[in-house]
Amino acid sequence: MPEFLTNYSPLWLLLAPLGGALFAWFFYRNTKSKLSRAWFQYPLVLLRGIVVSLVILLLLNPFLKTQRKRVDRPLLVVAIDESQSMLFHNDSLQQASQLQNWLKAAKNQLGDGFDLRVMGFGDETSDSLLWRFDQQATDFSRLFQRIEDRYAGQRLAAVLLASDGIYNQGTEPVTQSSRLNVPIYCYGMGDTRQARDLSIVDLRVNRTSFVGTEFPVSVDLQATLMPGIEAEIFLEKLEGGRAISIDKKSLHIGSGRFFENLLFTTPADRAGMHRYRIRATAPGGDDLPANDIREFFVEVVDARTSILLLGHGAHPDLGCIKDALEKSPLFEVNTAYSFDPPQIKAGTAAVIVHQLPSVAPGSSAWMKMVESSGLPVWYIAGSASSIPQLNAVQSLVRITTQRGGVNSVLGSVVSDFALFTLEDELKKAIAGMPPLEAPFGTYSKGPAAVSLLNQKVGSMATDMPLWALAPNVRPRQALLLGEGIWRWRLAQAEKNKETDALGELIRRTTQFLSVKPDDRPFQLRTVRRLFREQDDVVFEGVVFNKNREQVNEPDVQLNIISEEGQQFNYMMGKNGKSYRLNVGGLPAGQYRYKGSVTLAGERFESEGAFAVERVNLEQSRTAADHDLLSQMAAKSGGQFVAGGDGVALFKELSKRVPSTAVTYLERTLSELISLEILLILLGVFLSAEWMLRRYAGIY
Repeated sequence: MPEFLTNYSPLWLLLAPLGGALFAWFFYRNTKSKLSRAWFQYPLVLLRGIVVSLVILLLLNPFLKTQRKRVDRPLLVVAIDESQSMLFHNDSLQQASQLQNWLKAAKNQLGDGFDLRVMGFGDETSDSLLWRFDQQATDFSRLFQRIEDRYAGQRLAAVLLASDGIYNQGTEPVTQSSRLNVPIYCYGMGDTRQARDLSIVDLRVNRTSFVGTEFPVSVDLQATLMPGIEAEIFLEKLEGGRAISIDKKSLHIGSGRFFENLLFTTPADRAGMHRYRIRATAPGGDDLPANDIREFFVEVVDARTSILLLGHGAHPDLGCIKDALEKSPLFEVNTAYSFDPPQIKAGTAAVIVHQLPSVAPGSSAWMKMVESSGLPVWYIAGSASSIPQLNAVQSLVRITTQRGGVNSVLGSVVSDFALFTLEDELKKAIAGMPPLEAPFGTYSKGPAAVSLLNQKVGSMATDMPLWALAPNVRPRQALLLGEGIWRWRLAQAEKNKETDALGELIRRTTQFLSVKPDDRPFQLRTVRRLFREQDDVVFEGVVFNKNREQVNEPDVQLNIISEEGQQFNYMMGKNGKSYRLNVGGLPAGQYRYKGSVTLAGERFESEGAFAVERVNLEQSRTAADHDLLSQMAAKSGGQFVAGGDGVALFKELSKRVPSTAVTYLERTLSELISLEILLILLGVFLSAEWMLRRYAGIY
């Protein structure tokens, strides 16, 4: 039952109806003779009395105390494998029907005691099931990470898992599953029988190489039920519709279960995106020819980009930056400190300056050399930085500080940032990072600055830049107003995140600085040069008028041409002041594109190329791995069943996992004036009184 509370004596509540009645009587006491019908006086007095009574009641500011009973049942996550390997022995309709019946039985038998949450997984994890079984990889670790993130702090009781046990992406699932600390009940699908098969299990190659060098290609091969066979493995380059043989190796299969690693070496003779394939053949063929071929792309570039990493002194941030850049073969990093003799290596493309300028000896000489070099600079401020000198050497942000010191701030991604692409997964990872130590003071953002991250103090978002770039300043500049990015690296390791948010931000910022500025009026590019078949191919474009102002009034036409000559025409969408188009997934192959726009009567064009790589991870293994599911269940305290015994899991789960519901009594205290129904009633009564007055002849 709702309960009324007030800060005044309950006797004051009697004032509302009494005051309303007196006011209404006084207001209408002499109107009886003016009415068309005398009895109209009574409803008019009643309506006015109700309205005034409600107003007086609301002025006393009473509260309404309510309580609601909430029953909290333990959570049971039902995860179903939607990868392609689930169809090796059934068609999609049959497999979907079998699992839909199993899921229906789970809801019928367990739905009363548990709150069931259904998830589909493969290379991605979702909260809905499409029943298409078309995901091109299986990643158990991503599933378990999603469950851990989604249901942390809630009453997760168990996980019910339907899969064939074949995994080909992510970390080892048995170890990863133990992070959930709940039993996992596994329903084994598929056929565990081995087929006569020669397969390419894995292929490892650097996706970027350099002209004039050689790059290795490591191939893992597996053969089952083919003892004594002589196989041949070919490395071929696909060019102009032809397969050019580069190398060939013979392989003697010595047993019924055979594994071998082969290493090929390939010259990188010219720059560009090049397409290769590994092809395995055996006399008489095998039962699964789809996994005998693996294609891949390698981008050959002219040279590495040389970066100078200059620090005030030894600092863990410098190690993080160096490690992030050296993970990409595109960068070569040279490290120096303020106490070293000033020297910038010839060919350096950009400088990253950490906690400089400062008052340290040598800082002034280094900063003069950096300034005179004309190179793009990324300034990273910290506790050792001299704020007045930092204000003098860069134009992005001016900091006014009275007493020095630092402030702990979080990073908040700026929604309209468009200098390079930030995927949703990357934005989510950034949002969960620990705070950085930013200089304490008042920040004034310069007109040339474009914020990537703004500062967030506690839960309060601000418009003060934390990470900013200047695309239209020559040479280009970037600024990070925070020390302690090494904590981001530790946070990523603790969460076992596959998304290297810190590394991506460092590499993309450095790439932005080090590339030569593009002054063309129309610029069009793909977000990367190499995509997988399951990836969305995304284009981004910008148009500048003669004043170098970014505009997007004219329409941009895009034409994509496949290597077979097939053409796809699109109109790019407008996104803020730029252009963006997601064309979805494309078949594997090499593509060219050309964009065009007409601005002020003049036509501009921009063109380029990209590649889409076929990923047939699901074809590399065909026999179901029920041993993996059994280990996962045993280690977590669950149970494993296979085949037609899937419903038996429900009985075991009901016996072992408590389904005790917890009842909560939630009490809510709200101001009566916040109830919309009262305001609506006031409006209704006032409208009724007004209409009755007009009808009765009182105006």
